[in-house]
Amino acid sequence: MVIYWHKKDFRLFDNPALQKALDLCSLENLELLPIMGIESDLVIDAQTSYEFGTFWQFGMASAILPLYKNYNYFGLIAGLFYEPVLNYLQNILKEKKITYLVSHQEHGTHGTYVRDKKVADFCRQNGIKWIEIQPSGVIRNLQSRNTRDAMVKKYLNSNIISIPKFDKNSQLVIDRNFWKSLIAKNKIVEVEFNNLENNIGSKYNLRSASEKSALSTLQDFISKRASGYRGGISSPNTAIDNGSRLSQFLAFGSISCRFVHQSYWAQIRASKDNKIRAGILGSMKRLFWREHFIQRIETSANMPQIAINPDFNNIVYAAAEDLFEAFKKGRTGEPLIDACIRCLTVTGFINFRMRALLISYAVFGLDLNWREVGKFLATLFLDYEPGIHWSQVQMQSGVTGINTIRVYSPSKQLLDQDPECVFVKKWIPELANIDNIYILDYLKSDLSKQSSDIYPVPIVDYKTTSKINKAKVYNIRKIANKDNAKATFIKHGSRKKLIKPKKLKKVNQEIVLQSESILL
Repeated sequence: MVIYWHKKDFRLFDNPALQKALDLCSLENLELLPIMGIESDLVIDAQTSYEFGTFWQFGMASAILPLYKNYNYFGLIAGLFYEPVLNYLQNILKEKKITYLVSHQEHGTHGTYVRDKKVADFCRQNGIKWIEIQPSGVIRNLQSRNTRDAMVKKYLNSNIISIPKFDKNSQLVIDRNFWKSLIAKNKIVEVEFNNLENNIGSKYNLRSASEKSALSTLQDFISKRASGYRGGISSPNTAIDNGSRLSQFLAFGSISCRFVHQSYWAQIRASKDNKIRAGILGSMKRLFWREHFIQRIETSANMPQIAINPDFNNIVYAAAEDLFEAFKKGRTGEPLIDACIRCLTVTGFINFRMRALLISYAVFGLDLNWREVGKFLATLFLDYEPGIHWSQVQMQSGVTGINTIRVYSPSKQLLDQDPECVFVKKWIPELANIDNIYILDYLKSDLSKQSSDIYPVPIVDYKTTSKINKAKVYNIRKIANKDNAKATFIKHGSRKKLIKPKKLKKVNQEIVLQSESILL
């Protein structure tokens, strides 16, 4: 048997690891069993639980259930699990011989790295060959950043893979007893996943992470919404409409980075709308940075705990618990900060600039430890991607030693990005009837006296505290070992170059549309 393990690559379209599993089945006349699930041990483990919270579980369930049904549609049975993956594999091995385990390479933190080591040991002990396939432009065992561009270009310009044509005769699991047992177990897990999706989905305003939604969202962006991308993604009022909305789907692997990249270039060359072309090009640059940041965590899986520049690992933070609690609850007295937190806790999304603002405010304004701030925010992001998240947390906290230290002003960002206070009033109903002029200059106005019973005064003097804490980082930077900064750049720094194909492969829109119509 070949087991195909979906590890946050919840798609059939353009899935090279799945195609590899199917090729092995055909070549060696083996049965195929795709498996997918939520690993309960990672959900409850104190070291990893922040990564696998409520929103993440919703995203997993909303991506897995349609994929499971799509397998059924094509006549194949997939396995569902809600337990440690190692337990699940061990139970399968008791009933069936496993020849191959196939998956894509996962680029995660220390928790998933340890799990992978355990799975690798299990495979070695039982004579199972585990084949891991590169899923994106992130390179495992990369020797030098200087050679990365050529390898990434080769991947991004390689052929798109259509939805497989499953051979029901040779790839179905034919052991009837095993098949019946699997179906019975699947039904139990399917109920749990449905409950997860429905209960969380009804409580919060979250979007499904299904493959069908991913493909339709991409088409909607490159054909229409990209026209508003330039100048439309900085404000929290407009970013949700003008952004690509693909981050969630890329995080759960509902769509491939390669397909997005090639679709972008195809539309840039096909469209006559300059705004759409400019918007797609802007989003493509973000796609490049996405791969760049994920490469960092592939190289340094301990980024949630250790700064990539060792000179900044021993910064002492006051980390007052009462300030952290106010931040978590959206009760800091800074209207834009609180609105962003409240928006996140309901929707799981806020735009990039506001994410940077939240980290900057928490670390430089409240003197909170970036590690704890990062863990908290990770629980709120529906599109949580470890490599991107922890790179940004470290950058905005000033601990990389190779990036410009940026300290965002909440009041200036409010004036720039929400001057009519539309976003603030939407998420802070306590301020709904307050004149904008008072909200925009909250600290200096007497609004805090008028509304202190329902909305707090600022919990810190941000101008003063941010100046002190910025100086703390700058002082370390002044005396830091320049060799460490150089080593950090060599290991993690960008050699930025947009991956533009010399000869564009035509993206077959008929295949895409056909895929959308088939998928559930």
